[in-house]
Amino acid sequence: MAKDEIIFTDLDLDGAGSYLVHCWAHQKKPNVVTLKVSNLREKFLNWLNHHKLEDYKQVYFFDLDTTEIQDLIDKKNVCIFDHHKTHKEEIYKNAEYYIDHNATSCSKILYKHYSTVGLLGNLTVEQKHLIALVNDYDCYELKFPESNKLNFLFWYKNGNKLQNFINDFEHGFHGFTNEQNKIITYHLYKFKKFVEDLQLFTSDIPIAKKPYTFVSAFADQYINDVAQHIINTTKCDVCMLINLKNKRVYFRKKKNTDLDLGKFAKKICNGGGHEYAAGGELSDTVLALSKKFEPVA
Repeated sequence: MAKDEIIFTDLDLDGAGSYLVHCWAHQKKPNVVTLKVSNLREKFLNWLNHHKLEDYKQVYFFDLDTTEIQDLIDKKNVCIFDHHKTHKEEIYKNAEYYIDHNATSCSKILYKHYSTVGLLGNLTVEQKHLIALVNDYDCYELKFPESNKLNFLFWYKNGNKLQNFINDFEHGFHGFTNEQNKIITYHLYKFKKFVEDLQLFTSDIPIAKKPYTFVSAFADQYINDVAQHIINTTKCDVCMLINLKNKRVYFRKKKNTDLDLGKFAKKICNGGGHEYAAGGELSDTVLALSKKFEPVA
């Protein structure tokens, strides 16, 4: 007998939010596996060594550009929700997909879809508040101070990140508890100390004959927050962070910069992501690019 369903979701705040929206819509908590685009094919092949997609009535993928595993998942029982601009819709012949390249988050896509089909008619104010915070952080609007704090809590609370998020917010956002505030405050303090010692480098990089001012740094923690700090405090178009520990590179851009970072990362570091935030491998191309940088005075 086929199992009911399984969900594969990105291991980040939006991936966790997407899972919760699905749970609210169907009033149950399906089995879930977290994945990252950086090693998507490797991890999914490892899962396939012990499981079969055919064993499930329904298989979902949330907030993941599954282009590179299309050959493995293009099946009638697969449904994909995503908003990465690098995600190619035309490659799927059998799977059902809801890919909106203009959506601000995958959580928002799921919310709109399930609302349209009548599965989210009774959401509480607190549930809608949580979706708004996840969406606010994922598109880096950061209109609400709680959005950034929510992301800090997601990444730095000890234990299983997704399970922590489900336990803490399965009934929506009711504010932070004293324990949660202690975790957030501690890591905000650590983050501030970390950026105080940050050495910055800069270079004007021509891309398609147009120059962009890059500001770069080495960072192995608080990646998103360091990138946002650099964007907010320097006159850069693009922030580039290099993590020597895991041999990864990350990009973030200012709002009005007309460079698609998802496509840029795919080209120079075998990566991908969103138009405004992306990442990939610390490739030879990135290393050659980094040699053009000079310390910020």
